[in-house]
Amino acid sequence: SSGINAEYGITVEEELKIEEIKLEEEKELVCEFNLHLLQVIREYQNLHGLKHDDYQRYRQYCTRRLQRLYKGLKFLHGAKKFSNKKITPEMYCKDSRYLMITLMRESEKGE
Repeated sequence: SSGINAEYGITVEEELKIEEIKLEEEKELVCEFNLHLLQVIREYQNLHGLKHDDYQRYRQYCTRRLQRLYKGLKFLHGAKKFSNKKITPEMYCKDSRYLMITLMRESEKGE
């Protein structure tokens, strides 16, 4: 073999450099949260309709809460053209409200 990857047209040395870059990018991200999820979920559910099996009221609350979180974090999806923004792990470390967005999205769907 001549040291060239025929599929991509790169040498073995270049391929090793690419793998090293990938390994550097995949470093573990560690963040600590002080959020009592079960307690928060139960409190929201009891205060906003699920105590009386009012699922529509709870879903509407989740929608309103999501909008407040988006606006407070300036995490808006565009005025006229919707652009679905992704929440990255770095965002969770920056502000724990991004975790609440994920929680509220799942609650709103009811899955």
